[in-house]
Amino acid sequence: MTLRSRWLLGRADGILEDAGNEDERVDEVRCRVLVVDDEAQVRRSTAQLLELEGYQVEQAASGEEALQRFERGEAYSVVILDVVLPGLSGVETFARLRQLRPAQPVVIYSGYGVHDRAADLARSGAVFLGKPFTLDELLARVDQARGLQARV
Repeated sequence: MTLRSRWLLGRADGILEDAGNEDERVDEVRCRVLVVDDEAQVRRSTAQLLELEGYQVEQAASGEEALQRFERGEAYSVVILDVVLPGLSGVETFARLRQLRPAQPVVIYSGYGVHDRAADLARSGAVFLGKPFTLDELLARVDQARGLQARV
């Protein structure tokens, strides 16, 4: 499968625009990912990037929705979780997820940079990804969260 480096640029209609350089590699890793973000455009764009690389992706618009999936017994290889969510924040969602599934791989992402809460989450086992990000950065953080060797 071919990878292309892309910046995550979403348009108002939710379609990704390619703004990166081609960087071809082969990747056989496939997994089930849950993307949790209240911003529909970012959530859809992130899911679309992963789907183009062969990942099975589901989406949740809130921390509550994500936790309900786990309470129903759904399983994911990785959860990609926004820090800033209305209602149950990403920080609170992460804490509750750790109670339900202590070993669940999680990538925490935020457009606000690494603030104290994100750093705390990283110390608790989450992997941090800043927004905006490239496809390569996203895939490397997913691999890192799953304990796989980082892409070179």
